[in-house]
Amino acid sequence: MRIRIGLLVVAMLAGVAGLAGAQELAGTFDQLRVLIAPGSKITIIDASGQTVKGKVVTLSATALRLSVAGATRELAERDVDQIRERRAASPRSRS
Repeated sequence: MRIRIGLLVVAMLAGVAGLAGAQELAGTFDQLRVLIAPGSKITIIDASGQTVKGKVVTLSATALRLSVAGATRELAERDVDQIRERRAASPRSRS
């Protein structure tokens, strides 16, 4: 199974909001650990197609613990189809 993580970068250029996209792929939770950290706000599409938004509590090679509306939810790698994280652009990426 291949887990896709899309990193959307929001950029502000000359006072006008623009959207720039970048995508990095991780095939496993273990690979994903270098791309997202505890506290990251993510959107997950699970194996059934349901969308879940929350904040990463912990991520191990086998499970993702996510804080969703004040409750903690644990997802196994096999239950996750896609993960997206929204990031703000760094000052260096602005021209």
